[in-house]
Amino acid sequence: VRLGAQGRTVGTVTVGDSLGELSVLTREPHSATAVARGTTITARLSLADFESLARRRPDIGMLLLRALATSLGRKLQRLDARLADAEGGSAVRQGGPTQT
Repeated sequence: VRLGAQGRTVGTVTVGDSLGELSVLTREPHSATAVARGTTITARLSLADFESLARRRPDIGMLLLRALATSLGRKLQRLDARLADAEGGSAVRQGGPTQT
């Protein structure tokens, strides 16, 4: 799946990836459009359904939030690597990413 914003590709997602996490966490509209390159099987969880599930089953809500945060973290790491490559490896790779 190709993710695009303002007519340009901004990322891709593959098997097992999620998208739209930021909208769930911030309650803001999506900033990109996803376009499948081929046959794709997806699942959709609306914000209302997510919030309802999290109220009824906080344990599942916590697992989903952790999965969303992990997915966002991986995407940020990939972006950091792309930016470092574009800058000749200077910015992000000097000390490596900060671990917490």
